[in-house]
Amino acid sequence: MAASGLNSAQWHSPYHYDRNEHLKALLDFAVHMQQTVRDFNENMVGYEFILRIGFNCGPVTAGVVGSTKLLFDIWGNTVNVASRMDSTGVPGRIQVPDECVERLQNSVEFSQRQGTVFVKGKGHMVTQLVESVLRPHQYRSQTGCMNPSVIVSTTAPGDDDEALVLGSSFT
Repeated sequence: MAASGLNSAQWHSPYHYDRNEHLKALLDFAVHMQQTVRDFNENMVGYEFILRIGFNCGPVTAGVVGSTKLLFDIWGNTVNVASRMDSTGVPGRIQVPDECVERLQNSVEFSQRQGTVFVKGKGHMVTQLVESVLRPHQYRSQTGCMNPSVIVSTTAPGDDDEALVLGSSFT
C-alpha cells in the first residue's frame, strides 16, 4: 500500500498551485513499477511476474498502531475501494474508479471504459484502465481540485483483502 498527499500543511501553502500533483506522482510511480516488472520479466528467464494495481483517491484515517512495535497504518473507505480496484482489476493494468478519473483526466490517458465491476460493499462501480501519465508539457487544461489522499493497492492472489501490500501480484 502506498499513499500520497497526507501532508495537510501542503494544501494551505501559497506555493502549492496544483492540488492534484500528488495524484499524478503516485500514479506515475505505479506506471513505472509496472514497467520495471515487465523489464525484469524480459531479462530473466523463467519469470512471469504480473503486477495488478488498484488506485483510488479520497479521505483516510491515519494513525500509529501498537505499543512495542509501532506501525503506521491508514484505514477507511478509500483504502477499501483501492483494494477492490486491485482485486477486480486486470492483471498487468491499473484500474481506477470514475471518481478519480474525473480528477486526473487532464494529465492521464485512460483506455476505454473498463465497464462496471461489482465491488463488495459498494455495488457496481464504473472503472477505467490507465494507459499513460502525461508529462507536464502535455497536460490538458487544468482544474483545481483538492483531496488529501490517494491509495495504491496491490495484492498477491490468495491474499485476504486486509493484506494490502505494494508489490507484485502473481498470476
